[in-house]
Amino acid sequence: MEPDPSLPSVFIVDDDDSDRLLAERALRRVGVRNPVQAFAAGTEFISFVGSAIEDSGESRLLACLALLDLRMPRPDGFELLQWIRTRPELSHVQVVVLTGSVDPKDMRRAAELRADLYLPKFPSDRTLERVVTKATHAALQALRVANLR
Repeated sequence: MEPDPSLPSVFIVDDDDSDRLLAERALRRVGVRNPVQAFAAGTEFISFVGSAIEDSGESRLLACLALLDLRMPRPDGFELLQWIRTRPELSHVQVVVLTGSVDPKDMRRAAELRADLYLPKFPSDRTLERVVTKATHAALQALRVANLR
């Protein structure tokens, strides 16, 4: 099934090649038609966002979901989550921490930084499908509201 470019993008940011590929395959397996863009580092993602906003001239990025790993070289997942939450063009993007860590301290910190969800690698297909569907609807609604202003 081909991605539908009219749908908001899903971002995967994980320094592990295998985990990025597994996440992308899982999204396709459950029928996600959103474009998926994968990044091996937080710096790649930050550069992409800056370029995409500059190129489009839009005040918001057509995106709905960012799946972030925590344990990456700098910026790590926490720093990237904090950066996302300071960017108005990403204010409508749901952020899901998708990590191997089950440490309660990590869960607390992610919640403090306003992660929308904290999931262990890898969630069930049903959970993943629900997360993407919910994020897509929320992002489209937020973008509609923003366009009405």
